[in-house]
Amino acid sequence: MDIMKAVNANIDMIDIDFTRDWLTSQYKAIANMKSRVMLNLFKISYQRGVFPASWKIGCVQPIPKKGKKTDPNYRPVALLSIMSKVMETVINTQLLKYLDNNNIINDRQYGFRKHRSTGDLLAYVTHLWNGAIDNHGESRVVVLDISKAFDRLAAYGLPPGLRQWLNSFLKDRSLFVVVEGCSSDVFSINAGVPQGSVLSPTLFLLYINELLEITSNPIYSFADDSTLVSCMEPGKPLSSQETVPRRQQHASQINADMKTIVEWGLANKVQFNVQKTQATTLTKKSHDGLPTVEGHPIVESPSVNLLGININNNMSWHDHVVSIAKTASQKFGVLFRCRKLYTPEQLLLLYKAQIRPSLEYCSHVWGCAPKHSLKLLDTIQKRAIRLIDTPNLTKDLHSLEHRRRVADLIPAVRTRTTREALRAHPYQLEVLTPRTSLLQHSFFWRTSTL
Repeated sequence: MDIMKAVNANIDMIDIDFTRDWLTSQYKAIANMKSRVMLNLFKISYQRGVFPASWKIGCVQPIPKKGKKTDPNYRPVALLSIMSKVMETVINTQLLKYLDNNNIINDRQYGFRKHRSTGDLLAYVTHLWNGAIDNHGESRVVVLDISKAFDRLAAYGLPPGLRQWLNSFLKDRSLFVVVEGCSSDVFSINAGVPQGSVLSPTLFLLYINELLEITSNPIYSFADDSTLVSCMEPGKPLSSQETVPRRQQHASQINADMKTIVEWGLANKVQFNVQKTQATTLTKKSHDGLPTVEGHPIVESPSVNLLGININNNMSWHDHVVSIAKTASQKFGVLFRCRKLYTPEQLLLLYKAQIRPSLEYCSHVWGCAPKHSLKLLDTIQKRAIRLIDTPNLTKDLHSLEHRRRVADLIPAVRTRTTREALRAHPYQLEVLTPRTSLLQHSFFWRTSTL
């Protein structure tokens, strides 16, 4: 939406309120005297628009990420002032309420928002892709990789006092690195929001919000994981002569969108990593090339990894199930080697907490995988039951199939909008008949029947 138009239309303005009741209700462990001191400190900081310099120093501890040991790659984990986080929480809570009440954040943004998850985004976009194939069409997907953060924040109808405080919050920040008890010198941060802070996710959503509104094809995002989606749905079978011009028009629109994305990135100090950008065409037909970024062709792959899910270009989930079975098996191997150190109760707890979640992440999206694939997951649970070797503990352990069905039903309640809804309960569903088995086995249709 056009933010300035919204502001001119007299949307509710945000007014940050620091009250002792709110502070003590959120932090009951804080004594009354301490809460009074903190409250006065927060008020002075906000009224003067100055974020304390001592709160701007981050202690970074590098954690190894996946990759080759010969080419180390670390995830920096920043430790910040607890006082800073308390004040940020006060502001962030009210800021998010303001953004939600005025519909400022684009509806296609799923990251760091209440009642939205990676599973919701994946269920929706896979439904779009299955629907395109069901309508004799195809989809092209470009998973963008942001390789550089930002250092500029636009005002979204925020009052001058809050903008001044946010500017102070972002400026002149510094960090030092601690490895095995040894500290580095203090370095200044010249770009980006501070990692580990409460406000950073919200500020990032504001910053990237414009990107979701400038392309002709929609971009769906979970924070910085942005995916350009283009669906071609003719609604009827097309001959090869009819398919070619449609694909050409389709490719032209995607190329125009990619150019727009790159130009936006250059203007806003955001770089898109071409080497890490993923792309594929989801179709049952043969197809031609994919779009380019800054003159570099995007290498098409038979699958893309989106939010931890491997999506094949034929919308088959076998490879993904094999992948998660392998990951879970590796975790189980660690548990097996350490089995003598734990009691049966502890082994069961470790299985539930560390292994089973990797077998179930977003299962409502890939739960329609072939049965011979899903049996790989059942094998791991059977191994866990044998390892625990205590029937009284494992007798109530539900099968993975049962748990997948429950996971399907949890997000599936939808309200009908037809006249017949007046004669039925408000959660009744209208189940249509898809053309292909691909759509029939997808989340929405499968779960509606269930």
